[in-house]
Amino acid sequence: MTNDFKIVKIISDHEFIISAGLKQSVSEGDRFIIFDRHGEKILDPDSGESLGYLDVNKGTIIVRNVFENMSLASTEPHLVGGINNQFAGVNAFIGIKQPTPLKVDYSQITPLNESLEPSLIKLGDSVKPLDSGN
Repeated sequence: MTNDFKIVKIISDHEFIISAGLKQSVSEGDRFIIFDRHGEKILDPDSGESLGYLDVNKGTIIVRNVFENMSLASTEPHLVGGINNQFAGVNAFIGIKQPTPLKVDYSQITPLNESLEPSLIKLGDSVKPLDSGN
């Protein structure tokens, strides 16, 4: 995998399309860090030589759907609210999982035109083989 992948579409503050897919060996569950390449330039104190830039982490996303040259990725959900359940001697926190929003430029959000829910199967729909693992 190369490191030249980019955010190519901002769907919401927690959903993104990246320029990496099957052709780039991306799989569902792969994690990516969104970072700022223009962080602080670090110099070697002895030689004055540039050691590179201190990239700023803007957030982490996880690939949910992989396409040939792109992937849909989203932030990891986190628990919000809830109660502490102590029934039957089990101590468990029960809450609602919501996507973790990231700081995005809201003027650049372009929601998807169609739902990601599949439509009904019709004659003429495309099919492709799945790797059987053999």
